[in-house]
Amino acid sequence: MNVIITNHFLKKIDAPAALEEGAAAHHRAGTLCLIARAGLGAAELEFEEAVEQLLAGLTPDLRQAFVWRATGRLGAFEADALQPAAVAPRENAAEESLEAIRQALRKRVGPKAVDPDETFYFPAHLPEFEGYTAESVEHVDAFLYDEAELDDLVEEGKLSRYYAGPAGPRDMKELNFVSHSFSVAQLRFIFSDAVAGPLAGKTLVDVGARLGAVLWGGALFSQAERLVGVELSGYFAKVQQEVIDKFKLHKRVEAMHADVLTCEPLLREADVLVLNNVFEFFHSRQQQQQIWTQMRQLLSKKGQRLITVPALCVSLARAGSELDLSQWVREVPVAQPYPSQPSLEEASVAQSAFHSEALAEQNEAFACIHVYEVLG
Repeated sequence: MNVIITNHFLKKIDAPAALEEGAAAHHRAGTLCLIARAGLGAAELEFEEAVEQLLAGLTPDLRQAFVWRATGRLGAFEADALQPAAVAPRENAAEESLEAIRQALRKRVGPKAVDPDETFYFPAHLPEFEGYTAESVEHVDAFLYDEAELDDLVEEGKLSRYYAGPAGPRDMKELNFVSHSFSVAQLRFIFSDAVAGPLAGKTLVDVGARLGAVLWGGALFSQAERLVGVELSGYFAKVQQEVIDKFKLHKRVEAMHADVLTCEPLLREADVLVLNNVFEFFHSRQQQQQIWTQMRQLLSKKGQRLITVPALCVSLARAGSELDLSQWVREVPVAQPYPSQPSLEEASVAQSAFHSEALAEQNEAFACIHVYEVLG
């Protein structure tokens, strides 16, 4: 068991005795590594003692903030460690390659990961997006930064969670964070048999591929024969091609700079298509209606699988489209990889909040992913 606590919470703590000799370098670098070799029971006791000592050195306000953050981080590690059968299995080489791609893209595009020339359409007419404007929205790519890493960016001053409202600096309002990519955990879920299905010998197309997260996940977590990213932005198509070149993915992965509606042969032959918030933030409602009407005509191969976020019915409703889904697709039920979790209050009573709340959050991230099969 390895537990790492950042130096931010260690300033008032003197715990050299809790360090293994091999972890001393990590402590000097600003982290406390508790490495238990005597079994899980000893590890739990060692961890509890360290946390109690840490909390004793914090003021009440810092103590509460620490508990909330530690709960999220440790719970995320717990959820990640479960590796349920419904999620694509982990392999060290694949994980290392994916992390290398993430790091390369971070350096290339930064945390916001937007095309300098792209225009966003915020559906502020919808209740769930009320108040979304260019000023109140911050774009942060979920593939590049998970929640804990996002917290780190805020702590380092590289990103803010607030913006000045109409009344100026005294009118600070909370930003709305928006991602146009899947997280790494979501990618593992997508490339499982329950979602994408067996992909050996098949073609998968990601519509609006942006940084290519689906392409890299497919290349590393699946046996898909061909992975194609269709991207309207020349900026993102170029970034994708750079990754393909750098990591030598040419045999299976392609970056296509094109309007998806001009890719009829590709769409008709594809076995699986991924559409992640693909039109909502990038086209007007009228344009979305026209696009969906044409997509309905192009995606007509019987058994073709569509993986969408949000549900197709939600996308069509937001666009004001009257397409009849019952004549086009059937939804494929997808079980969540983790058991249903109690509420935070229930989990607290059961003294299991560290685990259950994190699993509930993981399931929430997976629940937004919907799968359909085209009727033909």
